[in-house]
Amino acid sequence: MIVAAVSLLAPLSAAAAPAETALAAVTKDTLVVRGRSVTDGMLPAASGVVTVVDLEDDRGGGDLADLLARVAGLQVRRYGGLGAETVPSIRGSTGAQVQVLVDGLPLADAQRGVVDLSLLPYERYDSAEVHRGVVPAGFGGIGAAGAINLRTREQSAGSEARLFAGSFGDVGGRLSHGFSGGEGARRGLVLVHGRRIDNQYEYLDHNQTLHDPSDDTVRTRENADFAQWGALGQGELRGRAGLARATAGYVRRDGGRPGPISFPSPNARVRQERADGRFGLSTLDDAVTVDVVAARNENWLFDPEREVGLDPYDQTRAVSDDLLGRLVWTPAWDLGGAMALGATAGADARRQWYRETNDEVDDPLRNRQTLSAFLGASLDWFGPRISLRPAWRWQRIRDDFPPVPDLPSLPEEENVVHEQDAVSPSLGMGWQVIPDRLMIQAHWFESVRQPTWIELFGQPGGLAGNRELIPEEIRGRDLGVHWTPAPGTALRVTAFRHDTEKTIIYTWAGFGISRPANIGRSRNHGVEVEGYLQRGAVDLAANVTWQEPRDAGGLDPTYEGKALPYLSDWDAFVDLRWRLGAWRPGATLFYQSENYRTRYNRDVDRAPARTLLNLSLAFAWRRSTITGEVLNVTDNNVYDVEGYPLPGRSVRVALHWH
Repeated sequence: MIVAAVSLLAPLSAAAAPAETALAAVTKDTLVVRGRSVTDGMLPAASGVVTVVDLEDDRGGGDLADLLARVAGLQVRRYGGLGAETVPSIRGSTGAQVQVLVDGLPLADAQRGVVDLSLLPYERYDSAEVHRGVVPAGFGGIGAAGAINLRTREQSAGSEARLFAGSFGDVGGRLSHGFSGGEGARRGLVLVHGRRIDNQYEYLDHNQTLHDPSDDTVRTRENADFAQWGALGQGELRGRAGLARATAGYVRRDGGRPGPISFPSPNARVRQERADGRFGLSTLDDAVTVDVVAARNENWLFDPEREVGLDPYDQTRAVSDDLLGRLVWTPAWDLGGAMALGATAGADARRQWYRETNDEVDDPLRNRQTLSAFLGASLDWFGPRISLRPAWRWQRIRDDFPPVPDLPSLPEEENVVHEQDAVSPSLGMGWQVIPDRLMIQAHWFESVRQPTWIELFGQPGGLAGNRELIPEEIRGRDLGVHWTPAPGTALRVTAFRHDTEKTIIYTWAGFGISRPANIGRSRNHGVEVEGYLQRGAVDLAANVTWQEPRDAGGLDPTYEGKALPYLSDWDAFVDLRWRLGAWRPGATLFYQSENYRTRYNRDVDRAPARTLLNLSLAFAWRRSTITGEVLNVTDNNVYDVEGYPLPGRSVRVALHWH
């Protein structure tokens, strides 16, 4: 994973003290999810609807997806238990339309375009910003309907340990040590983490007939184990001229590749390795920053019994290299005390290489070069308490893949260059109707998503390519009200609409084979309601999302007006926590309504609704916190939206010492 140590789009504030106070009132629009409760944040200049998730809470050994799934408008698709592929969806988007970043720098590569959250070491991060709709221009808003920006953990001088264990052989933890010297001029952090789990849990096999219990069979999930370990090192040197930061990390995971229920692969194994490094320079006020990031991913699929796909290989190895450089300038001007103007201007260049080797036979080397320029502005008018946030990003992508031959017997052309330009404009506006009480926000954006290399070329294991794909065109807008009636209480209601032209989805192309295609138009509209209440010893956080993702017509009128698969119309989350001296009892409730698993919308393909209840109890003693959790108390037969079996009732315990 790419690791960086600085936000490249630091929010701006006015120079004068009165202006700073007024600006805070105008831009008070960010909800912060701290573990199981929600508190109001003061992060200024939010260009869209943002929720900040605090990843350091009193939980046991969960994972990143557990915490992100509690954000309004964000759904997480799991393809099995812990360690299985996990893909985010924001406001009904595909996984490829969600930008996943670390400290403002993108993770997704040209090969897949989708970031598997299960591969990200949860122990490296302390918070996550979830942007719905408008994505900050400097984040790389091209092709995005939302973004998840992970913040790398920073630790002051001292040591810390977190150990956990749970059902199905789950055990792991992290150890870290931070140090500083020279009166804060030098800082550093060393962190190691690891985890292993057997994942041999029982599940109810519905035999693909979810509404007919007569053929249900209890089975045990096989070949779903994994073991992961990694290390992270950070260093910072502060001088009179500015700051220098460096980060290096390594992660390795070995595990099984169990496959779906209908196509199991009990003997296939996988291995993933990632090494990355980052070096950055910035002025003391972060007005100018320069970052260079390099990363290498290596992935192996070992399939000795040839179980994966219709034409499987005994061994597949994929290597991708990624090099990114970025320059950002963030000036600010005080316009006489009544107004403040800020800007974010920058450019980045990225080069990606990918090669796949199947049974020691190399596929052609693929290259992608990306050049981008972005500009954002923040105008705050303190008298009427109005903020404007226009932004613009230009991007040019250069690939070297050839077009499809006119006849299958003809050879592919060589030295063919494929270039595409894309522009992503956006505009946000906020009006503080009543200072510190009532705020109205509106956002609009347009964007373009380029097809990924897997969509263009396919991948062994049942994914066929389609080099005739054209980019998706995305448009989004939302209107929201943020109300704070009293300290410790907040409510936000947001109505949104997303439209995609030339939508790319995977369609059935034969037994065990899927092929991507542009299906025409799709749209989604809905309402997000989220809020919190803190009264005395009680913290209550809740959100409800209603949406209606539908096929809006296009190439095949058969599906027009039908629900898009794997997306529920209703999602709800409620979290309750008490503070009783050193004790912290809590309860969490998740609800997800039924959804269809095919574009045909037949009743037989409809997955039932899911309700999950988790109970927890934490005890704080001196420098330690001990936590126990019971997950999925009421329902022991759990499935995700696509029908992969998930673990049933389970327990976790954790010890956090610092």
